[in-house]
Order: sequence, then C-alpha cells, then structure tokens
Amino acid sequence: MIKAACHRLGRKNHHSGWASLCALLVLCAVISTAHADSGSDEFGYTWADSSSGGPAYNYEEVLNQQAQTLADEGFVTIALGFEFLFYGEAFSQVDVHSNGVLTFGASNPAAYNHQCPLSAPELPTISPYWTDLNPAAAEEGGGVYIATRGSQPNRYLIVEWFKIPHFNVQGEATFEVKLFEGSNRIEFHYRDLNVGGDNLDYGRGSAIFIGSGERLIEISCDEESFHGESFNNGVGETLEFNHPACDDQDIDGYCSWEDCDNNDASVNPGVDESCDKIDNDCDGEIDESTASDALLWYLDNDGDGYGNAGVNVPATSCDPPTGYADNNIDCDDNDRNIFPGAHEACDNADNDCDGIVDNPSDSDGDGATICDGDCDDSDPTRENLDVDRDGQSTCGGDCNDNDDRVETGSAESCDGVDNDCDGDIDENPLCENEVPPGHEIAYGCILNCAVATRPTPTGALSLMVLLCGLAGWRRRRPPPATPGRGPS
Repeated sequence: MIKAACHRLGRKNHHSGWASLCALLVLCAVISTAHADSGSDEFGYTWADSSSGGPAYNYEEVLNQQAQTLADEGFVTIALGFEFLFYGEAFSQVDVHSNGVLTFGASNPAAYNHQCPLSAPELPTISPYWTDLNPAAAEEGGGVYIATRGSQPNRYLIVEWFKIPHFNVQGEATFEVKLFEGSNRIEFHYRDLNVGGDNLDYGRGSAIFIGSGERLIEISCDEESFHGESFNNGVGETLEFNHPACDDQDIDGYCSWEDCDNNDASVNPGVDESCDKIDNDCDGEIDESTASDALLWYLDNDGDGYGNAGVNVPATSCDPPTGYADNNIDCDDNDRNIFPGAHEACDNADNDCDGIVDNPSDSDGDGATICDGDCDDSDPTRENLDVDRDGQSTCGGDCNDNDDRVETGSAESCDGVDNDCDGDIDENPLCENEVPPGHEIAYGCILNCAVATRPTPTGALSLMVLLCGLAGWRRRRPPPATPGRGPS
C-alpha cells in the first residue's frame, strides 16, 4: 500500500527537477514503510499489508453459494459457526452490511456513510471498504456471498462483496473479509477497486479500519491506499490484523492490552473502582464518582463544615467537592455561626441546632447558664442565682452565697464570719488585724483598741499588781492628826 499523498506529491513535482524528485522518493518510502507495519495498538492488535512483505494475496471466491439479498443500505445477520474473539469480546454471529462493513453485538443498519476524520465506532466494527455501495444494483453474478471453510479448530468465515457497484456511479468493487477461528486473525483481500473515477478509485471515498468502543486502528479514510498497478496486473492487495496470545502476568483473567496494571491482580477492568488514588477498573479515570466507597457530600452554603438539612441533592465523590460537607445536619445553612455543637448564645436563635432556643449548657455545673446571668460559666463559684437571697449573687461580689450575713459592702460583725467579703474576719478598722497575746478574739471585737493592747492580769502577776496598787494607795493616804495638836 502507499498513501495518496505520494501520488499527489508525484504529480505536483513532475517538473520540479531532480532535487524535488529525490525528496519525494525519500518521503514516499518513509510513508510506505510506516503504512506497511503498524506496530501494535493498546489492545495488542498489529497489522501489515502485502505490498511490503506482509501476508500474501489469497483471494477466494465463494460464488457457489447463494448470494445474500441485500437492499441498498441493508444488512443481514450471519452465524459464524464458531466463536470469534474481537477486542476482548466473544461473538458467534456478525451483521454484514451492504456498504462493506461488518458489525458485532447488535443488529444495526447504521453503516450508511462514514465521515473523516473517523471516530471510534459505537459497535465493534470491521470495515474493509466502507463506502456507498449498492448490492441491489449489481449485474448478474454480482452480490454479497458468505461461506465458512476449513474444519474445527481451523475454520474461517469469508464474506465477499463481488462486483458491487457504487451508488449511481459506473464501476465495481470486488473484495472480501476472512475471520479465522482460534487465532482470531482478520484478513482483507482486494481484487478490484476501480470503482468509478478519480474520486472513488483505490480507496478514495472509503474508510478502512477496525475498532471497538474507544479503540480504533485506521488504515485510511478517503485516501488512495492501494497501488492501481497491482489490480491492473491481476494481483490484488491484502491487509492482515493479528491478535497476539494473552499475556496475563498477574493471572487475573485479563491480558496485557486490557489490564492497565498487569502486575497487580487487584487492578483490572473487572473490579470495582475504589477511592485509593488508583485506576482500579482500568477505565482511564481515577477515583471517579462511581467508586464503590465514594461518599455523599452535601451543599454547605455558609462554609461552616455542616451541610444543608433541607432539600439538598448530594454529590457523590471520593474527595470533598468545593463547597460541600460530609453531612446534612445544619439547621441554618445561611449562618456560619449556627451548626450542631456551636456555642449557644442568648440571641433568640437555636445556635447549636438542638431544637431549643437560648439553652446554653451549664459548663461549670453551678446551676446557672449565661442566659440566666452566669457571669463566668467556667467557674462554679461564680453565678447569678443569689441562693441565700441576701440581694447579692456571687457574680455581684457575694463571697458566700449560702449565708445571708455575708455580702460585699455589709458591716463587719463579731460573729466569726467575713461579713463584708474583704478577706478578714471580725476586724476593727482602727486596729491591726491580729489576735493579741492571751486573747482568743481579734482586736476588732474589743471595742477599745488601747485596752486590747494590754494583756489581761492573771495569777501572781495579778496579785503583784494588786499589792502594788494597795501600797501606793496607802502611801497616798494623809497621816492621822496628833491629838491636841492643831494645825501648824
């Protein structure tokens, strides 16, 4: 085979001199070599043609069979007689279309026209010469013939389009497809493609390819793909597509061309996708929304980490989408300060979504909340309850809310209690706050500070003080008058 570009370049450079001719020959050789052997596609198929050392031309007529009755744009379903594996699927029948196409899997008369560039076919497709053919207009002897030859396990199916005219164009095309049992090899054999003019001859106006789903091996589309001289000399051309033996290194039932990790049995097209940053099912996507352990995410309008509890169509994803949360328990998704577990405030709103308005928790367990006037809900000694009903709570400065004698600003009494909450008990503001030696009460409850500074006499000391006092009293007494003597 050779690309139409070489023919077009040859005509264009016919008079351009030796330099151009040499460049043309080099280019055409490169194109022809690349066209003759495709290497392999992602599924393991390789192809080659007969013009460059590929398979030999071996056209087989099956005219002894009854021609199929095919209308223009028609098709017929044929039993293969054996199982044929094509792109990983096994088929026992094939649809033969009037326009030079075979399809598998469903009766689909859609092979009317092709478009270039080609797109991957919806159905598994073998297209030796897809163009607008009309078997119904074939002259006597012309038609579509089908036969199975060989014996098990080496049978093969031949589908022959024999002298089929192009729609409303003079000229005929003769070619066939062979499908081989066991090896699953595909051969295209072309006897005559002189269909009817420069726009249609030798592959122009046709599509030649095989493909299934997203996979496609394109030989040509609306290009001259064959040597006209081959047909003129009575020797046609051949295309062959080979499918190698299965390489299943991890023994998971999938060959290398369909297994995206042939060293990991847990990764293949037959497993479920998981959220693990790996393409588990070999579909070319990682952690897609259909993963078996993908989570539901709910719209979080206010960005507080809690999704809307109302009408909310969730998103399924392995990773959190922007603006979504993993729950739908927010009772107000328009206020980021309202969500389950939020601090309840005294604002006529259900801040913590527990169904009750203004019911903050009593964190310090003192029986009062901030809505009850607790000035410090972290300190159980400070609240606003006024337990002793003395008109002052611990938040107001009451240092003992269980004793109505005690409150800030109260007068100090001699009762062994810190009545005025200043940290001192029974103090006298005129004296130092100490217990004098020999006394058991503070100075505050001794009315005379000066007296309080002198210890009370006891024992011998008391007696000595008493005697000294009497003696002093005796010395101060006036002497008695002498009888008979008058004052001097």
